Amino acid sequence: MTIFKILLGDITKLKFDAIVNAANTSLLGGGGVDGSIHKACGNRLLDECRELKGCMTGNSKITQSYDLTDKGVYWVIHTVGPIYRNNGTEEKYLRSAYRTALNLAADYSSVYTKQYNNILENYICSFKNNELFGEKKKEILINECNDYIKNHPIKTLAFPSISTGAYGYPLEKACTIALDEITTFINNNPEIFDEIAMVCYDQKTYDAFTHAYNEQFN
Repeated sequence: MTIFKILLGDITKLKFDAIVNAANTSLLGGGGVDGSIHKACGNRLLDECRELKGCMTGNSKITQSYDLTDKGVYWVIHTVGPIYRNNGTEEKYLRSAYRTALNLAADYSSVYTKQYNNILENYICSFKNNELFGEKKKEILINECNDYIKNHPIKTLAFPSISTGAYGYPLEKACTIALDEITTFINNNPEIFDEIAMVCYDQKTYDAFTHAYNEQFN
């Protein structure tokens, strides 16, 4: 059965197989947790994110973690939460952000393989006048990718609080939605992950999640 925890700390300094990034639609970095994760992972993360051509609100994409591998973090799942405008659509998109991140983490191998192959096809097109070099390079990169996937399964996963910073989602409502999506996933898929954590960057967020959890489940 998956263990669920609520933690207080810096998500970039904790050891989880994968961490979730509260990204924007460009995937090119920003403020808050997004900026911290990009800084911790280094410039190679930005290079891979550029190849992904953005991500729609409520959806998720995955990259390697680059410099964070030294700390035992191997994947970053970029999910895009909604900007809160109180127009009635935000809950749907916030739920989707958590849900797609969870489903992607569960199916990371096939998703990343497909995503990476798409990047490589674009890469090879840039060598269309030298097909042999392009195919050789593709084979090397595919083998490296397959080895990375095989050697770094996702069994532990950490989330930040999505959309509650600059995007302005009311914290209490966001906590309830996040906990509902995560615990529903765990109940429906109890053996996929060993641990899922909600990592809160400040005391206010930690207290809100702890209170919401106690209200919902105790």
